[in-house]
Formats: sequence, C-alpha cells, structure tokens
Amino acid sequence: MNFIAHLLLSRDDEGLLIGNYIGDAIKGKSYLRYKKEIQRGIILHRQIDKFTDDHSSTIEIKRLFTLEYHKYSGVVVDLVYDYFLCKNWNKYSPNVSLQDFVNKSHKILLKNVTFMPPKMQRLLTMMIARKSLMSYGSEKGLKNTLDNMAEYKNLPNASNFAIATMLNNKDFINERFIVFFDEIIDFTEGFILGELS
Repeated sequence: MNFIAHLLLSRDDEGLLIGNYIGDAIKGKSYLRYKKEIQRGIILHRQIDKFTDDHSSTIEIKRLFTLEYHKYSGVVVDLVYDYFLCKNWNKYSPNVSLQDFVNKSHKILLKNVTFMPPKMQRLLTMMIARKSLMSYGSEKGLKNTLDNMAEYKNLPNASNFAIATMLNNKDFINERFIVFFDEIIDFTEGFILGELS
C-alpha cells in the first residue's frame, strides 16, 4: 500500500507512523538499529504489505493491470488503494478531514526527520513540496505519480492505461477495496494490541 493507508493505519501513534513511513527503505534486520517504537512501525509496515499482497481483493484487482504492468501491477494497486481510500475518507476517518490528517502527518514526520534514512528524508521533502498525499485522491495526481515512477523507477510507462482501467472498473475496484480495507483495519488493530500486550 502507499503512504496514506500506511499512515492512517498507524492509529495516531508517532512511533508507528514514523516506522510505517520508512518501512520500505529498511531491509532485513537493520530495523533493530531504531528505537523500539519505530521498530514496531517498521514491523507493522511489513505486516500490512504481506496482508495486502495476500488478500483476495488485491489479487483480483492486480489482474486488471497485468496486461501493461506485468510484475509491477501490485505497485499500481497500492496507488489505486490510496485513491479509493481518499474517495472513502469519511467512512474511515469521520472526525478528521484528509487535509487535516495530511497536515498532522507531515508535522510528525518533519519533527522526526533525523531518524529517517536520507532517501526517506528527501522523499518527504519532495512529497510535501508536491502535495503528493493530497493528490492521490485525483486521477491527475495518480497519473502524475505513475509518470514520475516510470521516469525514475522501473515502472512501465502506461499511466493512461492505468487510469482508464481504474475508471472503467471503478465500482468493481471500490467494492473490493472496501472489503479489503475493513479487514486490514481489524488486522492492524489486532497486531497493535498484540504488540502492546
């Protein structure tokens, strides 16, 4: 999953939020170099990724994008999930607007930037400057993100296909996203409670 979902699933816990944000950049046992609270966030990030990859909704939605994205279709689904999370924001965060949530997350991450690998520090600066998190809820923002990833990563250059596929299957994807996100909320709550006990 992409950043909005990871941050939301951190449940207002600063250590979880920081670890969840940097999780992709921390490999193997190198997470042990971090404070306990951040270690928990990194582990939670890994658990979220595994749950997401294995979920039947993800597997079904990935098939829609495989024609152009092949092994990278899961990356597209991560971004599409953030798009649908933004569209369903009031269901999952009825008391805090998306803008307020993004602003608060930025403040927490900036306050703790020294704990982050340099790569994630640079990414945070770029994300804030580009207003990336807020842009995930629009087709244009999603397309820009896919285009940037095609330019700087190994992602195929097929953003028009991705957006058209998403819009042509909007109801199908949204229904499966809701099933998935309801279940991942329960999963992460169980994980966090287990970690805290």
